[in-house]
Amino acid sequence: MNRTARTPLPRVGLALAASLAMACGATALQVPTATVPTLQAGGLARPVLTVTDLDTVRDVVETAEGTWVATDRGLLLYRSEDAGRPRRFARELPSEDVRALVAMPNGPLVVVTAGGAAGLAGESVLPDTLPLPAVGELVAMERVGSKVWACGSTGVARLDQSWVRFGEPVACTGIFPSGDALFVGTTRGLLYIDGDVIREHGEGRGLPAGYVRSVVDAGDGTAFALVQDATRAFVAYFDGNRWFTYTIAGFEAPIVALEPVNGEPTLITRTAAFALTPADAEGAVGAPLVPLEASDRGRVLAYRARLGGPAPDAAETDMLSPRALATVPENLPTVRAPGYLARPLGLIGGNVYGTFPVGDTLLVADRNNGLRTLGGDRELRSRDLVASRDLQVAVDADGSTWLVTDEGVVASWDEGESGLVRVPTPRGLRPWSIASADDGLYVAATKAADPNSVVVFRRNRNSWSPVVERRLSLGEGQELSGVPMMAAASDGSVWVAVRVRGATPGSGRLRGVAVLRPNDETVTYHHRGATEEADGPGALSMPDDFSNLDLADTPNAWFSTISGAVRVGDAQAIVFGEARGVRGEVVSDVVVGTEGKIWMAAAEGPGYYYNREFEFRMPANVKAARPLALALDRQGRVWGAGGNGLVMWSAGTWTVFGEGSGLPASSFGDIETDARDRLWLLGEDAVLIVLRGEVAAAGDGG
Repeated sequence: MNRTARTPLPRVGLALAASLAMACGATALQVPTATVPTLQAGGLARPVLTVTDLDTVRDVVETAEGTWVATDRGLLLYRSEDAGRPRRFARELPSEDVRALVAMPNGPLVVVTAGGAAGLAGESVLPDTLPLPAVGELVAMERVGSKVWACGSTGVARLDQSWVRFGEPVACTGIFPSGDALFVGTTRGLLYIDGDVIREHGEGRGLPAGYVRSVVDAGDGTAFALVQDATRAFVAYFDGNRWFTYTIAGFEAPIVALEPVNGEPTLITRTAAFALTPADAEGAVGAPLVPLEASDRGRVLAYRARLGGPAPDAAETDMLSPRALATVPENLPTVRAPGYLARPLGLIGGNVYGTFPVGDTLLVADRNNGLRTLGGDRELRSRDLVASRDLQVAVDADGSTWLVTDEGVVASWDEGESGLVRVPTPRGLRPWSIASADDGLYVAATKAADPNSVVVFRRNRNSWSPVVERRLSLGEGQELSGVPMMAAASDGSVWVAVRVRGATPGSGRLRGVAVLRPNDETVTYHHRGATEEADGPGALSMPDDFSNLDLADTPNAWFSTISGAVRVGDAQAIVFGEARGVRGEVVSDVVVGTEGKIWMAAAEGPGYYYNREFEFRMPANVKAARPLALALDRQGRVWGAGGNGLVMWSAGTWTVFGEGSGLPASSFGDIETDARDRLWLLGEDAVLIVLRGEVAAAGDGG
């Protein structure tokens, strides 16, 4: 969306025949293999992914205020003077689901959301909601010359004094300006709109497939298009009179878009970019485009558009995923067509899903890694995956990995998308924390309509179901500000950390833990000074502030606190501090390990509690690493992460991963593992995901 006018592209004459094109293989399209960071662990080379963002980008536009980015989670403003995260607009808008942006000439920035449109004057959202065009599910909105156009699942509209429907019903895929005219991509072909005249390019009128993904204006009435059907994609070129259809032999990467880069139409895949260069240009190199067919001349249908009329019923456009180019048929007959070569420009990302021309630059959106300038080093990242607290990672009954962000967004790891994907949660609830249990995945949330109410719900296949809802009694004048940690016990009870608001906005403190039971209305509170009379049956006094809780040592619950490790169970709360053998007393994490060991990250290094004794013997380099967070994987190994790197304990042996280990960062705030033994490391400005290796050393499960 908001695509700028294209740079005119060079015209070409007739050149290579198909036989010559097929004489060259696709080896010229090879790009350097991406160098993936790897962690050398236990005889394995474990790939390391870096993720920072959960937002899905829909549109980008630049104004005097900075760069605006429309996402499914609000509007982001990146200002050049801001070194940190961007400013996020969400609650101020009609809906946080932002679909498009339009910078009006000498007017406001129009922000189109799923719930209506709003204007921005500078950085202030105007109070009135603007009308939306009757085009069904909105796909694109653009300013073309002096006019604003919109298209969606049921048609095209133009803004005059008000929105006016333009032309026949179509299912739109995008708007692509061409001077004061425009191309409109649809699921059944391409429209060229010049004034009130529409020229229709359909599947029966030259295009090899109906679904139009991208159009590049080549100047003087010519254009390139990327089209596809359910199985194949094609490059098409219009010379002003007829369409020529191309593919590239051996090109198997799914194509995301066709965009102009430095005056050349450029194919964008999920990882790389390839410029299309005239074959007769001086010094041209690359793999040849193979012409498949040429249409008859003048098969375009032209007519004057009808204005107005009732809008069809809104229906979502079927958005096809990117496809690879069509294969070259055997015994392809000679097709005389303009000759082009595809020249690799190099790697551009790991999982690119969108492209956004802004001025003379092209921004590419990479899954979970924000935006970056193609060929440049500018990056726009919200870093909304980078927690300011501990990581909230858990697995469901199927072994899929889930997390909750600081902002209350729930996401799951999608192997098909190779990244984290946002998953909607029940309305009116603000998720805070997440936990695994034998019967699946649990999420603890607060209720918007009643701030002191806690709702716990469970993931059942593709839906959420409520488990327990309770209103907490926190004492006079105290209000719940969140439940930042939780754990689910084998008896069905759910333990949630209770955080209450402070006297000033944004402040607050922990007030112990609340135990919720699905079949018992009574809530039990464990906190400093707790009594059964005031805090429910079995209430115990324990430190208010803790950094982790673990229920795997049934029937005990373990907490890490600045006073030591706390064990709650058997009608007592015991604090294990310096006097009981915890070195340095301060415990930042506690994990129930195998063989009955309770592991602790203490001030003087990691150790464990076993057979009523503490063991804190460790090499000096492990102590120097100062791991503050611990995690247990399915192989029984204990991992520790801290400000000086990563450590691992396996079968009585410590390993320290320092400089040269392959990790792209060395300082971590938290570590978690999942059902597939991936490590999730919280860095200072990114989350690292260490994947499981494929080849294990003898005696090591990977």
